[in-house]
Amino acid sequence: MGDKNYKIAIIGAGNAGCISALYLLDLKRKNVCPHIGEIEIHYDPNIPMERVGQGNTPLVSELLMDMLNLNWFDKNLIKATIKTGIRYKNWGKKNHDFLHPFDKGQVACHYIPHLISSTTLNCGNFKVIEGNIKNTNEVDADYVIDCRGKHQNQPEKYISIKNPLNSALITQKTGKRCDLLFTECVATPHGWTFVIPNHDSVSYGYLYNKNITSKEEAKSDFKKRFDATPKFDLNFKNYVAKNVWDDERTLLNGNRYSFIEPLEATSTTNYAYVVEIFGRFLNGVVTKKQVNKEIKMDLAETAHFILQHYSKGSKFDTKFWKYAKKLSNIENKKYEQEMNFAKKWNYLNAEQSTFGMWGTHSLKNWYDNVLND
Repeated sequence: MGDKNYKIAIIGAGNAGCISALYLLDLKRKNVCPHIGEIEIHYDPNIPMERVGQGNTPLVSELLMDMLNLNWFDKNLIKATIKTGIRYKNWGKKNHDFLHPFDKGQVACHYIPHLISSTTLNCGNFKVIEGNIKNTNEVDADYVIDCRGKHQNQPEKYISIKNPLNSALITQKTGKRCDLLFTECVATPHGWTFVIPNHDSVSYGYLYNKNITSKEEAKSDFKKRFDATPKFDLNFKNYVAKNVWDDERTLLNGNRYSFIEPLEATSTTNYAYVVEIFGRFLNGVVTKKQVNKEIKMDLAETAHFILQHYSKGSKFDTKFWKYAKKLSNIENKKYEQEMNFAKKWNYLNAEQSTFGMWGTHSLKNWYDNVLND
């Protein structure tokens, strides 16, 4: 790529936009990618932010704490709560209550999305420009990372990802729960529900398939199981863009690139991975074609492992779980190889490999608690 420093513009100041900006800054600070020059963020303050708490992984949690100069005591500007892993309830046929912990005792966090946005925009490390960008051609930069959300008027640019969920009921209950040091993923007859501890409340998201379960059925079960009344509902699709490059200089990220249901909280790590591969491109290590291939392969592995969470069903023998189990009956040679290795792995074995964002310890945890029945 030569000796040039490239000006990079990010469109959007939601989760993907902020993580993209912070990851670029981290690569620049560590001199991992010396070609990163000025980083600017374009955003429209009139576009609403996410309304519920967000969970992440240790990689992203460390990025936020480091690059925003946060801590758990007197600089918790994002109202973060500790996340030690994911507690699964009612999944599979063997162990109906187990924790998927992070490796080596690491912790991640849950946070308030609009506080990530405001803290990033006001940290002083980026040029911030307010305004609604209709076309990336309006932006003066060498490269653009587009985090504006899915192309609503260009469906031909996307393909569907196999997943049994397409709808959600969302609410919050006031009051902090100090016993929740993890995200809970609770299987229900119609799907599963996330339970996320915020600094002063608890977020609930009842996920289901609207083609199998009516909204009224979902609301009734939500109320029965969690004493929860939805404040809003949404429909969604699981998808990925055919190409991570929208044009010669524009890289897609966030919902502009893909969306997969929230199980395992993969989204923020995927955002960071897109930027990591982009940094390798700026360093001249990979071509644009290779960038697209590597990012697409990583996302395919992410989608596959999430889908495999449904392969053994749950304690509920319902129409949804029969459909989900059947949908998950697809082969992936690398997954089978990694899972065969994980079956024999133990904590004294220092050797690990990865499938998507998961190390062998994660695959082993899932095998021991769900697959080995």
